[in-house]
Amino acid sequence: MKELIASGASAVRAAAALKRARSSVQVKARKLGMPFMASRDAKRIRNAKIAEAESRLAR
Repeated sequence: MKELIASGASAVRAAAALKRARSSVQVKARKLGMPFMASRDAKRIRNAKIAEAESRLAR
């Protein structure tokens, strides 16, 4: 789970990868002291990475 959080995975993606409920994954992450990033923040970062990659391709 620590690797998933560090890589920027969302709670939903981590839950799917671990075959667990989203809520149980979030609770465990908080207990580990590594809560998941808020979904709106994760989306903003993901969109920024996509835009950067697209700008590289356009060059």
